[in-house]
Amino acid sequence: MNIGILTLHYGFNEGAVLQAMALARLLDTVVPGAHAEVVDHRYPSKQAVYGVPSSPREMAIAKAVDNWLPLSKASFLSANAQPTLDYCRRNYDALVVGSDVVWGLRYTGRLRRWFGRGVFRRQTNPFFPSFPNVYWPTTSAADMRVAYAACCGNLWWEDVPRSHRREMVRRLSGFSGISVRDERTREFLGGLSAELSARAETVPDPTIAFDLLRAFDGSTALTKLYAAGYVTGEPYALVIMKAGPLSFSVVRKLRTRGWRVAASGPYGGLADIDLTQLGLSPLEWAWVPRQFGICVTERMHATIFCFLNHTAVLGLDMNRRIPTTPTKLQELFLNSGLSSAYLHQEATDEVGLVKWLETAMDEQFEWARFDAVLEKQRAVAREFLRRSLT
Repeated sequence: MNIGILTLHYGFNEGAVLQAMALARLLDTVVPGAHAEVVDHRYPSKQAVYGVPSSPREMAIAKAVDNWLPLSKASFLSANAQPTLDYCRRNYDALVVGSDVVWGLRYTGRLRRWFGRGVFRRQTNPFFPSFPNVYWPTTSAADMRVAYAACCGNLWWEDVPRSHRREMVRRLSGFSGISVRDERTREFLGGLSAELSARAETVPDPTIAFDLLRAFDGSTALTKLYAAGYVTGEPYALVIMKAGPLSFSVVRKLRTRGWRVAASGPYGGLADIDLTQLGLSPLEWAWVPRQFGICVTERMHATIFCFLNHTAVLGLDMNRRIPTTPTKLQELFLNSGLSSAYLHQEATDEVGLVKWLETAMDEQFEWARFDAVLEKQRAVAREFLRRSLT
């Protein structure tokens, strides 16, 4: 069975590359006789937002996309999805949509129609390709279509025009399996159709479902750390966050506790090592946490790879808070039984942050129990894919 994956595999994001590779390897191991590859469709407007890789980090990620991922033989750089979907029909027995925010859309403003009544919303955000895009394939692209760990991001169903909602339901109703990564996306499906919400299953991110650290050797990361001044035996903390007042407070607090710090940026000279200058490949980036005693991060995939490396991790969530619905990072900590190691930035100030860090840094991580939780999640992923694709 030849399987095409429609996902967000490009851009300067280590997690996007890693989830794409993990899903391809997961499909290869779960579905008998399967060969999975990432359909290399890129949207020009989204590519333009990223721009040309300029830093060592960006160049390493771009190289991994082009040379490490199992990409389709044909590449498509176009706002028109039809040639890509025609290629899928000719080359794949099944399509898997996901994971990541493949169903993220942005509708803005209301403009009155020139003729007739009603209003319509525009899709002008260059980072979010307009619906219907390549991530909503119909039977014209493949008879067998599956959504794996799909996510809608911050999209809410009421923001979507009624005509688009009807078309979304029509397309998704023909999928042989629908799974989501988070409760927010399940609620989105419920707004579209009660039947879709009832069908949807919750599965783990591909980087949990397939452990890339067991399949690939990323230990070359240590050589790059040594070149940047890393000293074996010294207490090192990892901070993977955007630079800002709260993240600066995190670094200062870590240093008062005796930690040396490696961070995702120069941090105004506060950090001992700037990870963005090391030229780490996404796989090396995934291996890095095992060299550190603790990590504070706002990123979901950084949290996952701390889990896989058995590195204590604290989540400081910078995502937009949505009433009654946990964010993707919050849900990850809750499902792992580590709610005390999580804090949302809207729920604190600098004083509260420091108090939380004092307590959370002493959190005890029972890795044997946690590994059992991960293995149960992996079993859920394997069973969903077997049932949906065989």
